[in-house]
Amino acid sequence: PPPAHSLATGETASAMARGIEAAALRIGWADEVMERVWLGSADAAKLDSLQRRNITHVINVTEDLKFHGEEAGLKCLRIPVDDHPSEKLRPYIFPACEFINEGLRGG
Repeated sequence: PPPAHSLATGETASAMARGIEAAALRIGWADEVMERVWLGSADAAKLDSLQRRNITHVINVTEDLKFHGEEAGLKCLRIPVDDHPSEKLRPYIFPACEFINEGLRGG
């Protein structure tokens, strides 16, 4: 059975969409878009901030912004895309969901 927080459910997708909209308005902030899942800008990805929130997994959705979280023991996934409406995200959805679910399961 899928984990309780699987990103495949419609309810979760709606919660994520609401969180994405809210976070887009708060540059430099991170918002908990669903229990134990945070969304934030590059400014929110400071190691001390991540550690205060007990964040263990980070998805870096940038083409070239460096993130050194692995050096601090965080698990990281890079999705190398530009912040542009024409960017093709479909190839990254399944790997990102799997990565999030792994983090939620404590992996």
